[in-house]
Amino acid sequence: MLLFYAKYAFLFWLLIDDNQGDLILMRELSKEELLLNVTACTKRCLLTIPNKNFSSCYGYCSENGTDLMPATPHKIQENFSLNLVCRTESELSFRIKWVQHARDNATQAMPDAMFIIRFDRIFDDVNLESTFYVSDDSFFTLRDLEAIAAHNITALAVHADGAYSFIAIQESYQTLKRGYQPSKMGNVRLKEFEEQPGDRQHIAAKVEWQPSAERNCYFDMIYFSKDSQIMDAPTPIEFRDPRSLYSYTIPNLKFGEQFMVGIRTVNIMNMLESSLQWLVLHVPSCLDWFHYNYTLCPPLKPVNVSVQQSHFDQDILTLNISWARPRQLPDNYTLYIFDLHVNSNHMKYIVDGSANHYYIPNITILGASFEVHLVAYTEGGRNATVLPVDKIDLQFWMLESTQINFMVLFIVTLCLILGLCWLSLRRQKQRQECQKLETKELKAAPNQSSDFHLSLVNNNSSRLLATLAAEDNFELDDELEVDPHAVLLQDVLGEGAFGLVRRGVYKQRQVAVKLLKDHPNEEDVQAFKCEIEMLRAVGRHPNIVGIVGYSTRCSNRMMLLTEYCGLGSLQNYLRDEWKFQQERSARKMHVKLNLVQQKHHSMRSGHLLYNDTRIEDINRSMLSTLEEESETDLSRNSSRQDTSFKWNKGTLAADNKSYGLHGIENIEANAGPAVAAVATLKNLLKRSQKEKQSEKNTCCTASFENQEYFNTPAVEQELERQPLKYADLLDIAQQVAVGMDFLAQNKIVHRDLAARNVLISMDLTIKIADFGLSRDVYHENVYRKSGGSGKLPIKWLALESLTHQVYTSQSDVWSFGVLLYEITTLGGMPYPSISPRDLLQLLRQGQRMKQPEGCTDEVFALMTSCWCSIPGNRPTFAQLKQQLDAMILASNEQPMRLQKQLKRQLTQTDNPHSKVEQLPQHDEPYLQPCA
Repeated sequence: MLLFYAKYAFLFWLLIDDNQGDLILMRELSKEELLLNVTACTKRCLLTIPNKNFSSCYGYCSENGTDLMPATPHKIQENFSLNLVCRTESELSFRIKWVQHARDNATQAMPDAMFIIRFDRIFDDVNLESTFYVSDDSFFTLRDLEAIAAHNITALAVHADGAYSFIAIQESYQTLKRGYQPSKMGNVRLKEFEEQPGDRQHIAAKVEWQPSAERNCYFDMIYFSKDSQIMDAPTPIEFRDPRSLYSYTIPNLKFGEQFMVGIRTVNIMNMLESSLQWLVLHVPSCLDWFHYNYTLCPPLKPVNVSVQQSHFDQDILTLNISWARPRQLPDNYTLYIFDLHVNSNHMKYIVDGSANHYYIPNITILGASFEVHLVAYTEGGRNATVLPVDKIDLQFWMLESTQINFMVLFIVTLCLILGLCWLSLRRQKQRQECQKLETKELKAAPNQSSDFHLSLVNNNSSRLLATLAAEDNFELDDELEVDPHAVLLQDVLGEGAFGLVRRGVYKQRQVAVKLLKDHPNEEDVQAFKCEIEMLRAVGRHPNIVGIVGYSTRCSNRMMLLTEYCGLGSLQNYLRDEWKFQQERSARKMHVKLNLVQQKHHSMRSGHLLYNDTRIEDINRSMLSTLEEESETDLSRNSSRQDTSFKWNKGTLAADNKSYGLHGIENIEANAGPAVAAVATLKNLLKRSQKEKQSEKNTCCTASFENQEYFNTPAVEQELERQPLKYADLLDIAQQVAVGMDFLAQNKIVHRDLAARNVLISMDLTIKIADFGLSRDVYHENVYRKSGGSGKLPIKWLALESLTHQVYTSQSDVWSFGVLLYEITTLGGMPYPSISPRDLLQLLRQGQRMKQPEGCTDEVFALMTSCWCSIPGNRPTFAQLKQQLDAMILASNEQPMRLQKQLKRQLTQTDNPHSKVEQLPQHDEPYLQPCA
């Protein structure tokens, strides 16, 4: 802010001459202290008196501000400089800057000072008049000046303590002439790109430019995108404030576009302007700016899209669409085919993000042309490529077929088919004769060695599934081949996409029989044989479901016989155990309730309550008393029942969600034990005596989840059944670790280790099953998923399997940790409140499942070690087996399985003629052909 001070105008006009102007100016200023004192007083007033502005402080100090004036003004040396910002025919704009010397390491701030500006108008080297200004701002503009006139500027910096320094002494500046023509602009450059706060879809660019030769004060800027389809003229940005010159930030620039920026200087009084100085801005792409962060940016636009087409019929085409694979893969593609005919619809196809081509076997195109839209999708957006395609013409011979040509073609084709059939039958007969001869030779000389090997390869992924030696026959014709009529089929255990599994009897032994669907295709037959070979290649182990036999001679009656596990899947077994413990707690509460009812009723009428007493007959106050007593009693029973394994409060099992079991009250996981038990008890008391009787006669069923076995039959009488102990759960986990260690030593990756794929035999032996996803890794020890739409067990897969489709034995260790969670929670669903599509992001952030209620610290530590993000840092199955063995020994309990084995051995010793359900595991070497 400038204040006009004209006291010395006439005095200096009289004293200044040609030779002594500067000296007289300095001498007169040092003699006249009033202006310096008033300026210093004004600065002190602004610093010490609140609610005072510059004008009021200056008026106060000019009239009676002696109390704020310094004692004596004194001159100091400071590093201020006066710079001309711009000029016109009637204005001069200046900025006072603080000069930082290069030798000073520390950055010095500009001192807080007031400024005195003396303005002298010069004509023929004669000072016509002098004008004084006082300013509290380092930027000031002198207005209403004469055109093409010279002016001398003297500037001082004055501080509150009376110190002052000269900034400029009689520096001469001249205004422009009227009607001046603006000269060419200076250099225009890009300083930097900047992020826009709150808007990650656009970017800002800071542009700087140099003044023109005459340093004009007025500029215009225009900018536009070269990629825009808008043809309107851009609106110029006008710069009329001298404070905001020579720098501007252009906002809202789209990523990846090219912008043109033009700047010119103008004479606003006479509407004159200079030529535009252009700058080309290449805005970086979103992926370059955010370092290929697909959560913020759309993917790269698909490039090199091409379409190969061929005719299948008049308006039916086969299309093979390909494109270049980008550096960073999108989440997925969506392919649209738009037929440009009037009465046609578009077709939509979902393509995997790792693919670079897509084949459409037949599509109807009615028009003469069509468009292919390939859209890449990520979390940050999408990007599309549109390719117009002209439909190829149908070949002439397909359009102009005469009746004679058709007959000739039909006869030739028929002859070729008959000839091929005859050749095929002849070769098949020769092959069968050769195979019979080779089989006889191999049986005649079984001890002879051979270097011949046969590799079993998956047709879709070209991956090695198994390696067969010379004594193995791919036609699967050996001692394990059984006669289908020798197998007695019983009830259906389950049904899936492959076919079904039935219970059967073979040679007085219960087996599980896996059958193909009716009328299987060649791919199903080949996959079935590959599964048989995989089971044969696994070998014999007590914790692996073993093969008993198979029948492959007739493709319509193919079957696979495996061990029958009477207790079904581990998942159903654990969930049935959870249900049993819930109902057991409810029955205890029922007994306690009857006792209370009998006591209460006997006090009133002398009659006893029976077990079928309904809940409506119970007094509410009595039920409330029972809930309080039951909570204390359950806590006491829990600590007495099992001190080594920390179940939930009371006798309930660990937190178990999403079961979908029938006949169980829906009890919240966070509710107290007494509330849960009473809620279940209320449900039981509401049933009539007839319903209770019918429940005892009804078989318990479970949902079909395992592709081997589904039902979980009752093992023992309800009164004889005992709940699982801590040692029993550890024994289950230890047996799984033993079986998986056997697979890992044989270089076999399971890829789907979960409770639903683990079976339990009648003697509580754990057997790992379902090798539908397992792969032999003798050569690479790594399997990479090549594509397809098959469903994968997302919540059981390791982090590297989800991100890079890498499957190793260490990824099976991760799945084993999830299996430990299922065992601890008695069949609970892992990540119960997390959607599978959100799971990957949480795992990448390092988040893992929390310790479930009832899980000991040592079991949870073992569980979390399996979920290490670095596969090499996870324990091996051999180490897991050792740790679980140590936990079982530390529990000082004997698992139920070992107790039953000991009891069975004692029974067999006492009664050698006792019968068992199935043969012992080592009584019959059924996994290998007999010599």
